[in-house]
Formats: sequence, structure tokens, C-alpha cells
Amino acid sequence: MNEIHSNRTALVVGAGVAGLTAAALLRRHGWQVEAIERAPELRTGGYKVDARGAGVEVLRRLGLLDAARERACHVRAGSVVTAEGRTVAAMGGDTFGGRLGEDVELERGDLVRLLAEAAGPVRFGTQATGFTEGADGVRVRFSDGTEDTYAVVLGADGLHSATRGLAGIGSADAVHPLGHAIGVVTMPTSMGLTNEETTFVTAGRTALLYATATQPRARAMLLFTHDGPLPRDRPAQVAFLRERYADAGWRLPEILAALETADDVYLDAVAQVKLDRWSSGRVGLIGDAAACASPASGQGTTLALVTAYVTVAKLRATPDAVPDALHRAEAALRGFVDGNQKLGPSNLKRMVMGSEKAVTSTLTALRVLNALPFTDLMLGFVARALAKASAYELPEVRHV
Repeated sequence: MNEIHSNRTALVVGAGVAGLTAAALLRRHGWQVEAIERAPELRTGGYKVDARGAGVEVLRRLGLLDAARERACHVRAGSVVTAEGRTVAAMGGDTFGGRLGEDVELERGDLVRLLAEAAGPVRFGTQATGFTEGADGVRVRFSDGTEDTYAVVLGADGLHSATRGLAGIGSADAVHPLGHAIGVVTMPTSMGLTNEETTFVTAGRTALLYATATQPRARAMLLFTHDGPLPRDRPAQVAFLRERYADAGWRLPEILAALETADDVYLDAVAQVKLDRWSSGRVGLIGDAAACASPASGQGTTLALVTAYVTVAKLRATPDAVPDALHRAEAALRGFVDGNQKLGPSNLKRMVMGSEKAVTSTLTALRVLNALPFTDLMLGFVARALAKASAYELPEVRHV
């Protein structure tokens, strides 16, 4: 049984991958944890995700790796197609997804549910509305009118983190758009796919459609060039995506039709978070709130797992010196984060083509390459880049 220390109280803001990982680890190390989430329940939608390298090791140390593998997507094949649906390149699922070694791909919802079981209670429908730091900790005001004091507050509330503003960490321009937007929608059926993923590319627009071993319905992702604000209400989002992909070809009419009745539609900018510091006093940031690398990096889940683990490890080492622990966590993670953030912009150039000429050239090259032997081996440069970026020596932490 964990020993509870009265001076080790923590508030974790956000019940995504980073927040749930931090809550699970803090409780394991004897901290009293309050975890809050502004949504009324766990957010289990979204695209499939990958735990790579050090992220896999975090799952292992949490005792969740076997369960994660049991829920793996098992996407066996990936392909690139033309507007008419003709396949120009086909490859193994791991090559298509950039996976090497122990890397695990699973539905985001499955990972969140696993972490939630390990993390314990979450107070849903609640937001932090104000922080006041004093000698005994951070006094936090909540949206339901209650207040409490914590030795440490960890903001794990994502790209559009409210914790950053409440704590005065960074400025309004901390979020750096990368000139693209992303939409995700769950389809009404499997769309005739079986453990496979298909990509369609046209100038300035990419669409991916996949079905996995664990999900009875297919999901689609729309990735496209875009600058400026995006609509926030559902009808406007549907209209916006319909207009953006109106003449795209392939299976876009089916995907766009699904937007009308889908129970989950996600639309946001592809962006990164750039901060000169990740903490202020006893308030620290982890995951996307601190250093979002963008969905294009393919590393958001690994960064969430690793930043949460290392931050908790530093707090575990010096629980009575919280600000110093948060500084040391950031210092230990900066190089790792910087390397992963570099992947976002470079991957976007490969994922979204700027012109029809670029699309034609790329598809021609893929067609030729696909006709050669050892295609998976030659195309594995993406997997090797991701594996290099995912390598990190996690600190050893003695459990209470």
C-alpha cells in the first residue's frame, strides 16, 4: 500500500494521456491527487496513436504494456491511391505507420481508458479558474465555486491549455500554427476495410481512411493547408470541411456525408507549442500544454507519456522542493522535445503536397519504388527517424 504524505498533494488538470499518466504515477508514489477534466466524461475519440521508444517503456513501468498490446490496432497494410481509387503504392502496416521494434499502435480511446483505470478518480465537468501561490502551496479556485490548496499543480490540458494563462506561463503567441488543419470523423461502418489504412493525396489536401482489429467502424482523417481561424460549432465545421473537400474525388463524398450524423467530429489547427519555460513556481506543464509537437509529428502520445513520467520522477526525488523539481524536469526533457518537434514541419511536407505537379511527381516515384524489391526496407526511413526521436533514457524511480 502506498504511504500518503500530507505535504504531497497534487492537482492534475486534464484527463488525457499526459494527465492520466501523471495522476497514476503520483498516486503510486504516495501523493494525494485531485485530477480534473472540463469535459463531462473521458474523451475517448480521435485518431489511432502510437507509443514509441521511451513511451513504450513508460507503459511497461506502469504495468500496462501487455494490456496495450492486447488492444493493438494490428493494421496489416497501408496504401496510397489516386482519385479514381487505383493503388499506386502498397506496403506493410508497420512501414506505413513508421513503427519499429516494440512500438505499439492502438486507438486513442483504448489507451485513455487503460490509463484512467490506473489513474483513479477524475472530477469531470470541472475547470480551474484561478491560482494564488503562497507559502503553503497553490490555492486553486474551481468552476464549481470550491477552493483547495496543493503542493503542485500540473497542467495537462492540451494545445489550448488554460493552465498556461492562469499561471502566466508564456504568452498568447505560445501556439504556433504550421499552416495546416486536421479533421477526424468516425464513419458509420468499416467502409469495407479490414485492418488497413489508405491515403489519398491531392494538391493541398490529404485524406486517410482506416479500420482496425479493435474498432468496428472506420475513421477518416482530413489534413489540409489552412491559415487563420477555424469554426468551433458543429454545423459550421461540417460546412467548412464539405467546402474544403468538395471536389477532391476518391471516397471523399462518403466521408463528407458521414460528417452530418457522426457522433464525433474533431477539427483544429495543426500547431506546436513553443515556450521559454514550462513552469512558474509550483505550477508546471506536461504533454501538449508544455510542448505540443503537432499531430504531424506522430509523437504526441510518446511525448505525453515521457514528459509526465520524467516530471513525476523529479517530484518524487525532491518532493519538498517543487519549483526546483519542475525546473529539473524541463532541463532533462528539452533536448528530447526539441528533436520531436522538428519532425512536425518536415513530416507535413511529405504528407500534404503543395501543387498538382508535386502530387504527380510523388505518386510516380511511389509507383516506381513500389515495383522494386525490399520496398518496406527502403521506405523505412520514416520509421528510423521516429525511432531515433523516441529514444530517451528514463530515470529509475523507486516505488513507495
